[in-house]
Amino acid sequence: MGAAQTQALAAALKKIKFFADISPADLEQVIEATHLYAIDAARKTVFKKGHIGDALYIIHKGTVEIVKPHFPSPRRPIARLGPGDAFGEMALLNHPYRLASAITDGYTELFVLVNSDFAKIFQANPGPVRVLRQLATRRRRSAT
Repeated sequence: MGAAQTQALAAALKKIKFFADISPADLEQVIEATHLYAIDAARKTVFKKGHIGDALYIIHKGTVEIVKPHFPSPRRPIARLGPGDAFGEMALLNHPYRLASAITDGYTELFVLVNSDFAKIFQANPGPVRVLRQLATRRRRSAT
């Protein structure tokens, strides 16, 4: 990741409620553990409902639609997210399966933090985990 992406990630993390009050040292660890991935095509699935949750995603560029498969329609939109928005946070709480699907709208760059790295960083700092649990509970309710 280049300097511009690192600065964008740091700014995005500070805007995310469960990362807002972490120490500078923890923030640096999160940045070091996060990777940037590019998805070139529109309508690419980042993850599907029912997949095992393994990472938090933060949008750097592009747009992602969070949808819930809904019979008989192919899907029901839950949210449309853009740069700086995070999704997939329930994976950081070891929620075993995704409750919705995430699909790109076009070229997208995502910062990705896998749950094993998150767990290592915040083992001794439960504050962000507590806030994350509250956010995940609200999102879980809106996804059902």
